[in-house]
Amino acid sequence: MRSCVRSGFWIIQPAPGVAPDQEQVEEHAQGVAENADLAVSVEIPLDGDLDDLVAMMGAVVVGFSLSQTSWDKGHVFVDFLIENRSKAVKNGFFITTRMVGMIIFALVSFNLVRKGISFYGSGETSMTLRVPMFPVVIALAFCFFVQCFSFITDIFRIFDTGETT
Repeated sequence: MRSCVRSGFWIIQPAPGVAPDQEQVEEHAQGVAENADLAVSVEIPLDGDLDDLVAMMGAVVVGFSLSQTSWDKGHVFVDFLIENRSKAVKNGFFITTRMVGMIIFALVSFNLVRKGISFYGSGETSMTLRVPMFPVVIALAFCFFVQCFSFITDIFRIFDTGETT
C-alpha cells in the first residue's frame, strides 16, 4: 500500500486488485483530519480550498457588474449591419434587441431562482469548503432581474432622447 500527500490531503493508492480494509480507511480519515487541523492552526490554506470561493466570488462580481456595464454602454457594439440605416430602423432594431434580451434574462433569472430553491432544499454545498451554494445562485438571479430593468430603461432612453449608443 502506497500513500502520498497531494494538495494537502492524504490519498491512499492501494496496490492493483487490493481494496483497503476498514482500518486503513480510518487511518486515512485520521490523516486528513490531522492535516486539516495543522493547516488551520498555522493559518496556511490547503491547496484547492480557495477554488470554490474564487469561482463563487467571480460569478457574483460578474453578475453584479452586468447591469452597470450595460447602463454605461461599456460592452462591445457590433453594429455594422445597421450602421448605414435610418434612425427609425436603428431605433426599431435596438428596441427589438432590448426586448429579446429582457425575455432571455427574465427566463434565466426565473430558472436561477428555481435552481436556488432546489439547492436550498437539497442542502447543496461546495465540494471542498462545504459553503452553501444557494445564496450565490439567488444573488445571480437578482442580478439578471436587475438587468431586465436596465433593458427597460434603455428602451425608455431610446424613446425619450433617441440615443441608441
